[in-house]
Amino acid sequence: MKRKCVLLLLSSLLIFGLCSCSARITTVDELMRPPRLSGENSGIQEAFELATQNKTVQVKTPTAGEYRSAYVLYDFDADGTQEAITFYSDTKDETTAYMHVLDFNGTRWESVADVKGKGSEVYQIDFCDMNGDGMQEIVVCWSLFESTGGRVLTVYTPRVDENTVSLRELAQEPITQMLPADINADGRDEIFLMLITTEFGANRTVGRVLAMDNEFGIYAMDSLELVPALSILSLRAAEAQEGTTVALYADCVLNESMAVTEIVYWDAAAHCLRAPLTEDNRALVPQTARSASLSCMDVDADGVPEIPTQQFYSNAVTAVGNERQTLPLTVWLSFDGDALQEKTSALMLTGASCAFQLTAAELQSLTVVYEPAAQICSFYCQLSDGTRGDLLFTLSVTSTAKWEKGENGARVFLAENGRRTYAYEITQAGEAFGVTPSGLQERFAVTR
Repeated sequence: MKRKCVLLLLSSLLIFGLCSCSARITTVDELMRPPRLSGENSGIQEAFELATQNKTVQVKTPTAGEYRSAYVLYDFDADGTQEAITFYSDTKDETTAYMHVLDFNGTRWESVADVKGKGSEVYQIDFCDMNGDGMQEIVVCWSLFESTGGRVLTVYTPRVDENTVSLRELAQEPITQMLPADINADGRDEIFLMLITTEFGANRTVGRVLAMDNEFGIYAMDSLELVPALSILSLRAAEAQEGTTVALYADCVLNESMAVTEIVYWDAAAHCLRAPLTEDNRALVPQTARSASLSCMDVDADGVPEIPTQQFYSNAVTAVGNERQTLPLTVWLSFDGDALQEKTSALMLTGASCAFQLTAAELQSLTVVYEPAAQICSFYCQLSDGTRGDLLFTLSVTSTAKWEKGENGARVFLAENGRRTYAYEITQAGEAFGVTPSGLQERFAVTR
């Protein structure tokens, strides 16, 4: 298992004038330093300021991926001590971003590398052991002024000489999205790349796998053509099972209103990549077609993403003032290796970033009214003549600040996600109907 550690910086530290020391680091809008570290890591800031004392520094924080801190702490050279990585640009030349690496020598932090990047912004950083030597390669995706295209991936490997760390660049590749993973289950990590290009007015999407040989050479194991896309909504891997290859799930936006999912995996017998849904995704109405705002999600927490599709559902409406619009039912599909199968159904509450799973019986016996303005979803029993019966329960969302002030009425806490708090309320009719707190908790999910 890869050892991962990222410094989570408290937002309360993001205040101006944190210290009276001279500030040499700027945000996009004004000069400031990144949040000052404390404890055993307090020397990182001083070491970085010393190394860049002749520059006016603007911090660059990665905008995607797992590591989005001003300082990323990670033991990539496998010496048992974390190194620190930060990105910045000099305000005298904002067209180039740099990666700065600091190491702890046993008594103090010191600068060990200052690498000129391939763009003006940092989109993503990740780590992976591509040759199985125990040390992690550093994978950085650079972009140009926050562009969604024109990204460049670079791979660096650490070198340790007499306890001194340095970096060597191994590869540079144009990409749209990337994901490190052990694609072929050989105990070494590879990097899966997706690249969208435009040729003769038509988009083209290609997936490639980069691997490393024993001489630190980077090469392409294989590539394949995927459905032409405008952008990649998300790229994630299924949880690896022992002895099996990893399946990658890529949500591809085809136009302003529709997205589909590609599944890519390594065929060990044929020694190549496979994408079993590509042919269907080129059809007029693909099986995985849905709104471009919906991405794959592991709805049942089994480590394998499910694919969302939308269906008409007459029993649920969205109420905006006096207007009523159908609230579609999201049907989650799973891929069993041969075909797509329905896994579960859920109502996705737009604007509330949550979902509630419905059983087959409930789809026939409930009427649902969602009010986005009030951030409340009400569930009623449906009478035999199709009309609305008694209110059974409600799901609601409020700001966490208001919830902490006790502005919750009779509602009961359900979940919390940063600035949002989710709650429920079960009526007497609901209790008689069989609605229970545990049943609501099991089927409720925060989607972001």
